[in-house]
Amino acid sequence: MSRLKLSVIVPAFNEEKLIAGSLAAIRDSMQAAGLTDSQWELRVCDNASDDATARIAAAAGAIVVYEAQRQISVARNSGAADATGEWLLFVDADTTPGAALVCATRRLMESEHCCGGGALVDSTGLSAPTRVLVGIWNTFSRIFGFACGAYVFCRHDAFTDLEGFSVDMYAAEELDFSWRLRQWGREHGKRFVVITNARLLTSMRKLDLYTPWEILSTFLRVVLNPTRSLKGRQLLDHWYDGRR
Repeated sequence: MSRLKLSVIVPAFNEEKLIAGSLAAIRDSMQAAGLTDSQWELRVCDNASDDATARIAAAAGAIVVYEAQRQISVARNSGAADATGEWLLFVDADTTPGAALVCATRRLMESEHCCGGGALVDSTGLSAPTRVLVGIWNTFSRIFGFACGAYVFCRHDAFTDLEGFSVDMYAAEELDFSWRLRQWGREHGKRFVVITNARLLTSMRKLDLYTPWEILSTFLRVVLNPTRSLKGRQLLDHWYDGRR
C-alpha cells in the first residue's frame, strides 16, 4: 500500500471547541491503520468561521482552505478541490473516527472492488431516546446503503465524474451523493459499502442544543416539502443558525 494516497477533508464552521480533538483522533487512527505521512494528507475547509477554527486547524498541521459561501456541500467540494489523494474521506469536525473504523476503510480502499461508502454510528453511552434515533438511522443506512454525512469516503475519480456533492442542496447532500456514487459503482463494477463491523463516534450535540419541538419542526418541514426545505438555508436552522 505504499502507493495509497488518501485526502481527508474536514469542513468546519465555528468549530473551535471540537476540531482539535477531531483532528487528533484522525491522526491517531491513520497511524494505527499503518498510513505514513507520505500516504495521506489532512485538509480543513474553513467555511467562513469567525472564531479560531482556522488557526487551530493550521496549528494541528492541516492544510487550511477558505470557503466564503456558507453551505455544507460547497465546503466539502472546496476542501476536495486541490486534494491529491486517490481516495477522499470526508469527516465532520465534531467527529472522532476510531482506529478500527479507519482500518476497515483502508481494507475497502485496497480491495479494488469498492467505490466508496460510509459507516454506522456508535450509540454507546447515549440516552435511551437518542439510542432509538441512532438505531433507526443505522437500520436505514444498512438496508438502503446511505452514508452518514459525518463519514463519507469515495474514489477520487468517482468524485470528479459526479462533480462532487450537489451544490443545489443545503442538507441531506450526503444521501444524494451516496445514491449517485452507488450508481457510478454499478456502472464500473464496484460496490458502495456501509461499514458495519466498526462504528463511528460523532457528536450528538444538536439534541442538546435544540428543543424536541425545534427538531421535530425541522424534520416535518423537510418531510412535507423536501424540495423547498433542502434547497435553501432559511428552513434549516439546525445546520446554519450557528448554534454551537
